[in-house]
Amino acid sequence: MILYTEETLDKAWQYDCKCRTRNDRSWIGRDQYRNLFEVYLDNFIAGTPVKVDIHIPDYLLMEIEMELEDNDPSEK
Repeated sequence: MILYTEETLDKAWQYDCKCRTRNDRSWIGRDQYRNLFEVYLDNFIAGTPVKVDIHIPDYLLMEIEMELEDNDPSEK
């Protein structure tokens, strides 16, 4: 399980909407995006890449990785 803020979700969803607009694709609803976002993050953290049809900014993924490293009890 991974925790994220609503602000992080909103930033990621807005980025996805911009990417879809650039590629002349329909937007997906925020709730549908949330479900796919959570699937992606769970697999990202587990180290099991999974292909989901969403866009997430690299800087958000880096922030999540840094947060996980900062909270890793095995490194303390």
